[in-house]
Amino acid sequence: FIVVVSTFDETRTNKDLLEGGNTSLERIGREIRLANSVTAGSSTFGSHPGVLVLDGGDASGAPRIIKFIVENGDLNIYENDILIGPITGQNVQVSSLVFRNVSTSLSDSVKIELTLQDLRGKARKTKNFYSTVTLRGGY
Repeated sequence: FIVVVSTFDETRTNKDLLEGGNTSLERIGREIRLANSVTAGSSTFGSHPGVLVLDGGDASGAPRIIKFIVENGDLNIYENDILIGPITGQNVQVSSLVFRNVSTSLSDSVKIELTLQDLRGKARKTKNFYSTVTLRGGY
């Protein structure tokens, strides 16, 4: 019985971490691809906690500013300075988030380094996630 419960807890922890990381990277990636540019002056690159501010427009052409920031262990998304909410999910927190701006003469990209930590388990398991996304029109 103890082995079954332990296995269940580990499986649940892995599921929470994978869902939180995958959901976060997918949302950040989608917003980067939709953005016109990265607002470098408002973003924080190369260190934790990273902040990413993206400049773009909505479907009607109105200005749209998206901001990703870690607050109290949650990865929050803001749209035009209005909190949309956390995107990491329940039972996990961000222990590290680093954005890196990758600009060449041919493209503009953002590298994402995300580490999530489980909040339920006794061992405080962590998982690292990585992605690099190119802005539309940046290739």
